[in-house]
Amino acid sequence: MKLVWRPVELSLKETFVSHKGLKPQRLSQMAVELHWRGRSGLGWAVPAPDYGTDLDGIDAALAACAPKLCGRTPTELERLLDDLEAICGRQTSALAAMDMALHDLLGQMARMPVRDLLGCAPTRSGLPDTFASIGMMSPEQAREKALSLQGWSRIKLKMGTDPDYARVRAVREVFGGLLAVDGNGAWSPQRAPAILRALADVGVDLVEQPIAPGDHAALKAVSAASPIPVLADEDCVGPDSILRLQGCVQGVNIKLLKCGGLRRALKMIWLARHFGMRVMLGCKVESSIGVTAMAQLGALADWLDLDGHLPLADDPYTGLTIDHGRIHLPHGAGLGLTSVATPRLFPDDNDHSIETTRIV
Repeated sequence: MKLVWRPVELSLKETFVSHKGLKPQRLSQMAVELHWRGRSGLGWAVPAPDYGTDLDGIDAALAACAPKLCGRTPTELERLLDDLEAICGRQTSALAAMDMALHDLLGQMARMPVRDLLGCAPTRSGLPDTFASIGMMSPEQAREKALSLQGWSRIKLKMGTDPDYARVRAVREVFGGLLAVDGNGAWSPQRAPAILRALADVGVDLVEQPIAPGDHAALKAVSAASPIPVLADEDCVGPDSILRLQGCVQGVNIKLLKCGGLRRALKMIWLARHFGMRVMLGCKVESSIGVTAMAQLGALADWLDLDGHLPLADDPYTGLTIDHGRIHLPHGAGLGLTSVATPRLFPDDNDHSIETTRIV
């Protein structure tokens, strides 16, 4: 197999603010392709400093993994991913990108969508609806945003250190569906129980990561005192996280860039179910490659937060589509992705792609 990877620059349609700060208008991420016998498998890597990954680290991990692909085939996926996992270490987003590409190739070989290949096909009723995310903004702006989401059944609000109950009330006035809040670890263990009670009083149905990651005893106490379900996000990284979180929260948010791909995400889902936890499948702001890959496991989830491609002004691929929160998966073999544009290579604004493309 031949590995090709290239940094890609994407731009947002509008600014987005969370507790972690203002998201840049232009995002640098990594496109990955695996070529084998005339077929191409696609993957996507998202730098996430909060999980110890950056573009340089992803590039180095892919360069180190490339020799392991020589003479191998997609049908060796299990053994091959074991080898790649050992090389990637903490660069789980690089591992996730290669996992996506391998599954894409294997599905194409089998002439089946990845979800069917893995035994994760949706029922006739389809997948759960996805959340639509609303960033930190004024209550008036949030109300207008919620009004623009009429027909959606689920909204998630980003929260900061000082919870904006007025923003929650403004959204709840015009939205009757499932309402979640993402704390992004903004609150102290001492303040969190009172905040969660207040959020429940103004109509919030569940909360993600109320306190900073790393203190499972405090998370357990906060969760036990909460009148609404608490999900771990930043505290939930890989399969080992599920073992440490048992009894601490009601659910977990699993993302490919955190855990290292579909194979490890599937393991996390089964572990979470074994320990009585509910499951959300999420993503970052990223291209349709990563979002569509995560959606292949969507039939196994309680909640989906897979709108990460919608804020992009120049998504270079099409995959899943979303109609008022309803997810429609592509029908093609593998991940079913289609290229709609040549990705703009980063960091050269003049698109001198030869200089920034790695081929092994």
